[in-house]
Amino acid sequence: MKRVYIAGKVTGLPYGPTCVKFAAAAAMIEKLGFKAINPMVEVPSTITWIKAMRICIPLVKGSDAVFLLPDWDMSSGARMEKICADTNQIPVFTNIEELRLYFENKC
Repeated sequence: MKRVYIAGKVTGLPYGPTCVKFAAAAAMIEKLGFKAINPMVEVPSTITWIKAMRICIPLVKGSDAVFLLPDWDMSSGARMEKICADTNQIPVFTNIEELRLYFENKC
């Protein structure tokens, strides 16, 4: 099963709505038959930003793709995750349909 990491702004946003935002993306990804890697689930909310990134970067590296939420470019962490994906030649998507088509055409 393909693993798709979700990247977006977390720091400085209210916890509840941010969880909902990431959960909605995860639901779309899982509806396509992929495993969504949701940092809001994978990373404890009580740790520091740097410790969170130490968890997130390996999750990005272990993914088959990265899905960027619309606010990703307002987040230093999500920008770092995109750089990580680009550096490791992991495809990056901002559109769920493009994600679907990419893997559909890879089979």
